[in-house]
Amino acid sequence: MPQQEVLCSGMIERIGLEKGKVHYKSSKDKIEEEVVIKDHKSGLEKVVNLLLDDKTGVISSRNDIKVVSHRVVHGGSTFTKTTIVT
Repeated sequence: MPQQEVLCSGMIERIGLEKGKVHYKSSKDKIEEEVVIKDHKSGLEKVVNLLLDDKTGVISSRNDIKVVSHRVVHGGSTFTKTTIVT
């Protein structure tokens, strides 16, 4: 996306463990917190809530989301490069 501007970045860590971690950074805010993230659905809900929040958000509607990516840290021999999942 060479001509596009990054609106925010973030990461959810330690999904399913006792203390999950949320990292979120935009031009407005930087948030780092420990919360329980029981599963990937809960993690994605947290991300969407941050994106849409009146104070911290960078978009006004779920329809503004065009692409979602997920980084597989331990892909083994299955995921050795960027892969589009449909």
